[in-house]
Amino acid sequence: LEDPARPSAEDATSGPTAAAGGPAPSGLGYTGDTGPSPELGAFMRGLDVLVAECSLPDDQAIDTHLSPASLAALGAHAAPGRLVVTHVYPQLAALDPVARLRAAGWDGEAVRAEDGLELEVT
Repeated sequence: LEDPARPSAEDATSGPTAAAGGPAPSGLGYTGDTGPSPELGAFMRGLDVLVAECSLPDDQAIDTHLSPASLAALGAHAAPGRLVVTHVYPQLAALDPVARLRAAGWDGEAVRAEDGLELEVT
C-alpha cells in the first residue's frame, strides 16, 4: 500500500519489502520477514498498532528477521501506540519475547500475538 504522505520502506538486505500501514497518526502497520531498517521506522511512524515479527533471540539474530533489540529500536523510531509481537520462533518463544523486548529498551505497550487475539484500532 502506498501513502504519499509516508516515506517508502526498503529492507536493507533484500531490496524492496512489502510494508503496509494506514494513514498516520492512526491505523495499523504490519511487518513481515524484515531486518532492521530506519526507513521502516519512518514509514510506520505514529500508528495506533504496529504488528511486527520478532523471530529470534538477539544472540541468534539474522539480517532478515527482527530480534527483541532490533524490534525495540524499530519501536523507538516508529513510536506506535501499541506493539504486537508476532512470527516468534520456538527459540524466542521459550524466553518470553515481550520480556526480552522490554529488557532491550521498549517501554510502550506490548503484547504477543496469539490465536484469537482481538485488538481495537481507532
